[in-house]
Amino acid sequence: MKGENLQRLTSGAEELLRENLSFMKGESGHEYLDEDETTDYVKELDFVHDSETPGDADLDGLEEELRRIESEYDQGDGKMDSEAAVAVREHVDITRTQASDHGIWHDLSIRKFPWFVRHRWSYEGEAAMRKKFWTHGVALDSQSCTFERLWWIAEITRRENDEDDPYLYTRRAFSTRRFVFRVFDIKMGRYMPAAYALINVLFDEKGDEEESDEVVNGEFVKNDIIDEVVQRFRKSGAAMPYEGRDKESLEDALGDIRSNVEAELADK
Repeated sequence: MKGENLQRLTSGAEELLRENLSFMKGESGHEYLDEDETTDYVKELDFVHDSETPGDADLDGLEEELRRIESEYDQGDGKMDSEAAVAVREHVDITRTQASDHGIWHDLSIRKFPWFVRHRWSYEGEAAMRKKFWTHGVALDSQSCTFERLWWIAEITRRENDEDDPYLYTRRAFSTRRFVFRVFDIKMGRYMPAAYALINVLFDEKGDEEESDEVVNGEFVKNDIIDEVVQRFRKSGAAMPYEGRDKESLEDALGDIRSNVEAELADK
């Protein structure tokens, strides 16, 4: 797949999911959809090879990484998200404008790597599984399909100027499902300074790597603190919108909120 154009699926392809329950379950002989069924819905994206437009995809490299991840994690293990997000963002290097095209991610999920979607998500019902293949929301929320969600979280948390480890924040974000759920399933998670600030304030670094996860070197605060801080931060955004505020200003506000929350919880 190396050098192959990214492609997109048009909206009519969603009906193929409704008609192919065996495909979503990955039953024998139904691991992939019949190419004759999908041909009319596949569209090319010329921008991938347009030298004046940033964007590139190494689908061979992505498949290799996804196969490795599949072999190392049990089906349904959410811990694979951290590595998968980095792999998707590294091998699908396109702009945010380009990435806002849901059809790209539908094609990756349905035609190119459906086996990974089924490995990441255990089948728990038709409607729930269909959402893993097909986006029903915006570019980043709880309704985004598997590859779209992974790409955007890695994009938002990627520190482009960090030559040593640009995806440190990505791995930290995915180190607890509660943080991902509370931050990236809402509009706030699409504002990069807010995402950075939330990670900095709610993630406690450990000085001694032997006492912490060697990958992320620390851990998030407890779930009840994450929940309350995010809730209060969202309410404060109604009076003073966080869009347009820089990371330092947001961190100061979040630091105060965290201190108040911890003090109140300690008194209970």
